[in-house]
Amino acid sequence: MFDFAAPQNHSLNPEEIDRISEGMMLASAVDASQMPTNGGQVGDSPERSLARAILFDAVSCAVRHFDSPLKNQKAEADSALAWIEDPDGSWFLSFPRICQSLGIGEDYLRELVNRKIAQGQVSHAEAA
Repeated sequence: MFDFAAPQNHSLNPEEIDRISEGMMLASAVDASQMPTNGGQVGDSPERSLARAILFDAVSCAVRHFDSPLKNQKAEADSALAWIEDPDGSWFLSFPRICQSLGIGEDYLRELVNRKIAQGQVSHAEAA
């Protein structure tokens, strides 16, 4: 079993940890050009895996739960869709920057998501 607890004998105090963590979240902290690549090919790295996981989760949530009768699922889907639709790329984990870092056309992916949602709305209407 893994123990994910922080070691008790670390040399950073809580203020230093907060300062470092905040610095990691700044828009300029990570740029798409800093993401590891493999000679121009899409490389596999922990950063890319995280970016793919974030993108996959948001797209899946938006498409699966856009019309959920459960309030929390519907709210999560609305939040995911708002993130997908937001063109602001200033935050390093924004939709445009993640798409850019993975080499995915953001407009193309937005169109696919909206098309899937529209198809789901049509199929629900036909079933009713």
